[in-house]
Amino acid sequence: MQEEPKKTQKAHSTKIQVVALKALKKKVGKENAGRMEQGGGKGAASFMSPGDLADPMTDPHFVVAFRRRMLFPEPLQNDKHECQHKNGSKTCNIKHVADHGRHAVACQLGGGVMGKHDELKYVVGGWAKDQGKRPQYEQEIPKWNKLGEMDSRGRPKRAILDVVYWHEGRQACVDVSLVDGSELVGGGNPKYAIPRREKTKHVRYPGPDLYPFVIDARGRWGKEALAWAASLVRHLDEAEREQEIRRLRILVSNCVQTGVAEQIIAAGKTRE
Repeated sequence: MQEEPKKTQKAHSTKIQVVALKALKKKVGKENAGRMEQGGGKGAASFMSPGDLADPMTDPHFVVAFRRRMLFPEPLQNDKHECQHKNGSKTCNIKHVADHGRHAVACQLGGGVMGKHDELKYVVGGWAKDQGKRPQYEQEIPKWNKLGEMDSRGRPKRAILDVVYWHEGRQACVDVSLVDGSELVGGGNPKYAIPRREKTKHVRYPGPDLYPFVIDARGRWGKEALAWAASLVRHLDEAEREQEIRRLRILVSNCVQTGVAEQIIAAGKTRE
């Protein structure tokens, strides 16, 4: 007899939360509302409460990630305000003041962009292995090669996919990707950053064998990443499914937020 009141109470509580969130987004302004949007969704803040399913982040990285999530304009305290990312003897030195980590996360010097990507690739592949798959990394898929076209370095376009394994008699190809939707140069609605990246992947690699695994640097998951994860644990009972999905969310959150924080720290401090 208590079931209906509980449902009504839950629906009422949800409405209150929606109204409160709308009011908060209006209060913080359009740009910060976009940052909140990209930091939302299940698993986005899993780095804050890993429990016993994963190791916690190091304190310096956690502080930066937490400050960025709390919308501090300067996630790193005592930032030098001139990017210290380096390639060899070349230092970036681009000024970045109170930009919410925008420049540091996107800066191509220092290897941080590819570093984040590669760490996420191994997290995703490692979890797939735990589900009984036999993942291989950085595999060329000839059917998607475009050898008549050149890439930005003047080389023939080869299709190199991040995580590849066999599933039900065919190759499953997972391509991981990170976006920073709320910090897009030129504006635009941040919520379209992930689906736009997913669509771009499907255009480049057409057909059912591709699984785009797109995550926002603030934590939000793409719908196709969520669907892929769910497909690998559908054979488990409900309790096991929930635990494995939660574990993946924590692993991904720790990985992405550690990588983002490391880029911000490296940009803002002089390394000895």
